[in-house]
Amino acid sequence: MLKGMEICEPSTETQWRQYYDLRQQVLGDWAGHDPEMLKDSLEDDSFHLMAVEDGRCVGVGRVHFNHAAEGQIRFMAVDADCRQRGIGRAILEALEIYLLRNATASVVLNAHSQAVGFYQKHGYAMMDDDKEPGANVHCVKMRKQLMR
Repeated sequence: MLKGMEICEPSTETQWRQYYDLRQQVLGDWAGHDPEMLKDSLEDDSFHLMAVEDGRCVGVGRVHFNHAAEGQIRFMAVDADCRQRGIGRAILEALEIYLLRNATASVVLNAHSQAVGFYQKHGYAMMDDDKEPGANVHCVKMRKQLMR
């Protein structure tokens, strides 16, 4: 765990507001500044995590199940002023632990082109080079085997 940092599930109204505000702030360009594009029908059925430092949300991530053997990570974001400190890694690892505890064999995600190296460093491999529907940035589909 990072010193002074807590990785937790958002639970209060304030935490949820901070969670979605950071998602919008970091991923808003991808969504064309439409906050509703940063939510989908799986929000209530997903596992959400946030990194909190000094009462402030500095990172977020979410995972849902595509089916029993596969999870999908979405909406990973770290505050621009807090990058390169291991926050994204901590959230990613916590999401993967959640999937492993639920006996999920693999995980997929759509990485923004500038984040591909981050995910490769953490064991993800490119599936193909495909643009996310409706996105105005280039995304790459990636996969990681969690269990054999």
